[in-house]
Amino acid sequence: MQPGLSLYAFSTCPYCQRVFSALDALDVEVEIKDIHRDPDSRRALLQATGSGTVPVLRIEEQGEVRWLPESRDIIAYLYQRFGKGEAPPTLGLANLDGYLRMGMWGLLLAGAVLGGTQRDPFWLAACVLGAGRAFSAAKRTGNVWQLGIGGVFGLGAVSIGLTMAGVASIPWWYAAYALIAVLLVLAVWQRVRARTRRDGSPR
Repeated sequence: MQPGLSLYAFSTCPYCQRVFSALDALDVEVEIKDIHRDPDSRRALLQATGSGTVPVLRIEEQGEVRWLPESRDIIAYLYQRFGKGEAPPTLGLANLDGYLRMGMWGLLLAGAVLGGTQRDPFWLAACVLGAGRAFSAAKRTGNVWQLGIGGVFGLGAVSIGLTMAGVASIPWWYAAYALIAVLLVLAVWQRVRARTRRDGSPR
């Protein structure tokens, strides 16, 4: 764990994922302040920057504190400090999550447009990408909801694969609908709890 460095982020933020990937590539660990799970971290970010936008890297050096926003600037700083002369990648791990996300949605859209049996290979590939992204995020952040999302995508991939093979058909989308409902309820509950802690009473 690198002293003096704290990354304010949340696990489903695509720009935060770029910074997480850069940290993995550099084999650097910093303190993660999840602003969705920790109201105190969000309040500290708002007080320091006047905004809740993430990612932001808090840097404390020689008794001075500065706040560095923007994923590109954070990645450039990390490579300058820990990269041993290596330049930040333009097409690499730091951008991998964004490419995977675009690929996943592109495959889902292509499958929806084609329909019928031509849809299944595209949706199978999309589910594999979605599961990989979610499990990777869960491993980095310890976010149990990312683990759940990965499980739903994994179930979708298995179901579509079995359907294509003519073995069985599993209605995996019901699990997806249930997870979406749970996530929405959880998001509302977390916001109410954060506001209650911040203001002392619910509004």
